[in-house]
Amino acid sequence: MPQDFMDSWTKPSSYEWLTIPATWGIQPFLTERLEFVQSNFPQPQPLPPVVVNEIVPDNETGIADEAGDFDDWIELHNPSSQSVDLSGFWLSDRYGSPRKWAIPSNTTLGPGEFLLVWCDNEPAEGPLHTNFKLSKTGEGVYLHAPIANRNVLVSSLVFPGVDADESFGRIPDGSTFADILPTPTPELPNSYGSFELVKEGYCPGNVTFHGMGGTPNGPIALVYSQNTGSFTVGSNNPCTGITLSLSMPTLGHVATADALGTITVHYQAPANLAGIWIQGVDVSSCAISSLIQL
Repeated sequence: MPQDFMDSWTKPSSYEWLTIPATWGIQPFLTERLEFVQSNFPQPQPLPPVVVNEIVPDNETGIADEAGDFDDWIELHNPSSQSVDLSGFWLSDRYGSPRKWAIPSNTTLGPGEFLLVWCDNEPAEGPLHTNFKLSKTGEGVYLHAPIANRNVLVSSLVFPGVDADESFGRIPDGSTFADILPTPTPELPNSYGSFELVKEGYCPGNVTFHGMGGTPNGPIALVYSQNTGSFTVGSNNPCTGITLSLSMPTLGHVATADALGTITVHYQAPANLAGIWIQGVDVSSCAISSLIQL
């Protein structure tokens, strides 16, 4: 390594008398800069644990509001164990215009609770009616909080074109994965309405599988294979005769569903598992999920 670079790393060790930044030593500059940032800028505050959880942009025959109208709606969800005061938060369908509609004062979302907001451009109809509507062809919904006199983005959900009376929601609630759901679930846990398996994360790294719509308190199995195919489960098995979309599958994990029929399984997936195909089986009903690839 050139000696002049080595010298420039630590020298000059003090630069109070210098006015040309290029002559500062690299290490003292970084140290001084870090101290300046820590002294002059506050530590970032954790964001409130609230998410835009579900959106219905074309409500034609679903639930009706106080006036009997079938209007678009947004569902907010607090997946944490702490209550969140949403007073003064802002909702918008435009990222560049965060302060379209203010959530009313004294609006609190308790642990695990949901809040439904009507997007009908009819604020006179009630405190939870916004001054904007949603587009069924797709756009975004943005939740901002007024933190330190700034508009801080807390959560957003960008949705595609959605058919009438369908929703776009996080599955499971509060997760990073979202999809079109055939049946909206206002102020209730999101669901496909049937047994399904979804994945969060990427291989290699932390990967989480969520099984939903299974038999409450029943066993759910995850099976895997390097290849897709058509494998019929043989005799002496709980689900003899069902056909998996895998070639020569191997049993990977069995978990017991909770009272809602859901499981959550965490993996630390190494690189050599990339490309593996996984399918879920509800052992009680013998329902099978679609394929998921690591």
